[in-house]
Formats: sequence, C-alpha cells, structure tokens
Amino acid sequence: MKKVLILIIALVLIISTSTLLISCNNNEEKSEITINVAMPDGTTVLAIGEMFNNFTTFETKTNKYKINYEIVAGASEISAKISTGQADIAIAPTNLVAKLYKKGVSLGLIASNVFGALYIIGDDNITTIAQLADKKITCTGQAGTPDYIMQYVLSNNGLNVNNLDITYVSQGSEALAMLSAGTADVAVVGEPIATNAEIKNKASIIFDLQEEYKKITNKSGYPQASTIAKTDLIANHEEFLDAFLDKMEANLEYISNTDTSSITTLIQNAGSAVTYPNTTAIINSNLKVVRADDVKDEIVEYFTAMATFNSDFFGGSMPEDAFYAQIG
Repeated sequence: MKKVLILIIALVLIISTSTLLISCNNNEEKSEITINVAMPDGTTVLAIGEMFNNFTTFETKTNKYKINYEIVAGASEISAKISTGQADIAIAPTNLVAKLYKKGVSLGLIASNVFGALYIIGDDNITTIAQLADKKITCTGQAGTPDYIMQYVLSNNGLNVNNLDITYVSQGSEALAMLSAGTADVAVVGEPIATNAEIKNKASIIFDLQEEYKKITNKSGYPQASTIAKTDLIANHEEFLDAFLDKMEANLEYISNTDTSSITTLIQNAGSAVTYPNTTAIINSNLKVVRADDVKDEIVEYFTAMATFNSDFFGGSMPEDAFYAQIG
C-alpha cells in the first residue's frame, strides 16, 4: 500500500511539473520580426495589391511578424534595396536578381510573378510582323527586356533588327508622343500604357509580344519579374514565406474580381503613380504566382533567348539550382 501511495505521489509530481512547463512555454513572448518588402512601381505593385491592407502582420507559434511595404522608382532603386539588405523580400526584374545573386548577394528566388506585359501599338492596318520592316519603331527599355523581347520576336519572324528604324525612349509617354506626332509608326510599351493609349490616343494594340514569344518557344511565357527573399529568411522562416506566397495567390483572385478604380486607389494609397483604366490592362499584365520549383525551365528559356542579344543580361552564366528556393 505504501509503495502504491509513493507511486501515485510521484505521478502527480510529474504531471504537475509537465503542466507547469507547458504553461511557462505558452506564456513565453513571441519574437517580433520586421519584414521589409520592396518593389519598383509598375506591374509588380499589382502582385502585392490587397496585401498592402490585409497582410501587414502574421504570427506563428514562435514569431510575430510585422510587414512593411515600399514602392520605389525603378530598377536601380530596387537593386540598391536588395544589395544593401534593406529589403528582406523584393519583387524585381528576374535578370536583375540573377545578376545580384551572381555577385554574391544572399538571396533566393521564391516565385515568379509577371510573365510579360509588353505590346506593340500603332495603326491597326498593320496586321503582320513582316510589315514592320519599313516602319519607324519606338521602344522603351533599351538594353532591357522590352528591347530584347522586341528584337527576339522580330528576328524570329525574319526581320533583320540591324536594318530597322528603331528609336529608344526612356518613358512610355515619350513613345506615345512620337506616335501622336507621326515620328513613329509603332511603339513597344508595357501595361497599363498600352491600354491607356488605346483609350486616349486611339492607337491599337496590334501585337501581343507574349503571345509571339510563346509561338517561338512553346513556353507559357517569360518570367519578367520575380519575388526573392534573403537566404536567412528562406532558411529560418519558411512558414512565413509560404504564407506570403499564399497571400500573393489570393491577391490574384482579388484583382481579377475588383473594379479597377478601387485597385488604382489601393495601390496609389500605397505610393504608386500608376493608373489602371480597365480590367483589360490588368489582364494584359499577365500576373501569376509560380513557385521557384515550377518556373526554372521558363527562366532558363527566357535567359537563353535574351543572351542572343546580351550575354551579360543575367550575369553571364545560368544561376545554379541553389538560386531557386523551395518553399512549401
């Protein structure tokens, strides 16, 4: 009887101690972690969309995350944010982040988001790419994706790009001004400039460069912009990153089913200068969330195509497998 009593007391002590430990663990404060997310103004802002409002905090069993978002002016600014470590997560041109990775910046690609938003606009009497041989062309983004995608499509349709009359401009507004003045017959621009031009300048979208690219490569598109994260975030905060990508996927549903004035107000309140005139401009932006393990082939195809015109477009050699971070 005495032995039974001692055993009961021992069990009570064990249970009490375990309960106390669990209670203590439950009362431990979670680590507070700030995540800074940056992106250049433009289509990449749509990839965040509703997240500006509905994904500013997130909690796991051990951590409490506070998410800050910042829209910057362009490629050089987003490059600086990533290079200096000011951005924990960034959406940026895919070739840019590949270059930074090659230079030793600690990052990994977790998903691709913008699969091309480039269009040739002009007179709708132009119905074949061959007709561009004797046209005056203006193009934004010299020595970047707009330039090289244009050249890739034209050259694969039998045109010698070295013999074409191409004028490069820095802004879409300059391209539209040239169209209006008659100093250009067609312009290569992105969304929402292309759709705005249809509405305001009566210029038609005559070629969808994404569709022309697909005809040549048989790929679903070219991953023009992607989401990256710092390597320590990838290594230690996968649950958070998985939730972040899930929210990006949910955002696609939001921007597909919300009126464009509300979307424009949302992103402009976050600091964007872009206006989306209608749903066509959003659809034509070709937003997706394709995680790294599913997008590698498309990136390799895209980089290979662009290397035809600039071997240093993505840093000189294909990123190794470690560049593609497996999340979820």
